[in-house]
Amino acid sequence: MLRPRILAFSPLALTLLGCGGPATTDSPVEGVENDDVPGAVCTNRIDYRLDDDDRMSAVYHYDEAGRVLQYAERTAEGKRVFLVKRGYDAKGRRVTQTVEDDRLGAPHREMTWEWDDQDRVVRTTYVASKPEGDTRSESRFFFDAAGKPERDEFWTDGVLSNVTRYRYFDGEPFVLEVGRDNDADDTEEYFFRQSYAGQWLVKAESVYMNGEQIVTEDYSYDDLTAGHVSRRDFDADGDGQLDYVDRIFWNESGLIARVEYDTKGDGVLDQSVDFEYDAGRLVRRTWDVFDQGTQKFITDVTWSGARLTRVARRDAPTGQAIETWIFTHGCAGELPMDVPIAPIQGFRYELQTYPFVLRYEDRWSPFPEML
Repeated sequence: MLRPRILAFSPLALTLLGCGGPATTDSPVEGVENDDVPGAVCTNRIDYRLDDDDRMSAVYHYDEAGRVLQYAERTAEGKRVFLVKRGYDAKGRRVTQTVEDDRLGAPHREMTWEWDDQDRVVRTTYVASKPEGDTRSESRFFFDAAGKPERDEFWTDGVLSNVTRYRYFDGEPFVLEVGRDNDADDTEEYFFRQSYAGQWLVKAESVYMNGEQIVTEDYSYDDLTAGHVSRRDFDADGDGQLDYVDRIFWNESGLIARVEYDTKGDGVLDQSVDFEYDAGRLVRRTWDVFDQGTQKFITDVTWSGARLTRVARRDAPTGQAIETWIFTHGCAGELPMDVPIAPIQGFRYELQTYPFVLRYEDRWSPFPEML
């Protein structure tokens, strides 16, 4: 599937729909299979179409607190191909998850999360069951006296196999280094260095420990206080020659109106994406492609109040539907749809305006997601 070419090592942000809240109705979505989900009070549903043909559906089951208890994907024929079940502790924090998957190599997977008294995840476990035997892994998260991430450890079948270390250098710019020890032998093979002006990323580098700089990204801003990034320069091999350039344009409401992609760093516009809004919500995304023949794709986004109801991507010249997501809400309020599985969750990409996490506070995921 054609997508804009984006080369970077900056963390990507997951797009989540909804902000949580109580599910105050017990209104099943019409046509939902009657799964027996203890504690569930309502359901939301996504139907996915490819080339105007029904392909898949996904149903979220929520408890009274608006938490996802179960998520299931089915084919158009009704066969369940993916199932997620979640469990929570007395504070409402996710502590268990099981996955049944008919599509990938590990049909059964189990995950756990352990929390400390400051509501931080300090350990996760992951068991993937395969015909040839189970694979077990765990991650351990350590924090310094100031509460900042200090070290992550990754264990495979009881053996320490990978360590990530975090280093902080105060000043202007503020610098964060993330070292990767891929063999857990106390020798880092490479590290990422990120420099921040205030809260905003201005430079990102990937560096071998021998000092060879291999990748750089430089970010420019029209308004640094507001975080209005205007340009990203990407050098893939540290030779000083740009390999990729993004240019970002903002509207008067402080929303991204257009992104231009120079995918070769030669000053030629290769792709562009334009965004239209209504009351601050994205309603249209127009993607023009010039470097792979002349192509145009339009994504229309429909809302009912704050609720997403339809996302439809089509070929602009012919009007032919490519992908469509239809949302049916059986729950009151805006509830999260946060199981990031493609293709049925591919609508997240269509709602994205710029994929890179630039604000320091947003760099730290509050929750280590696993599937």
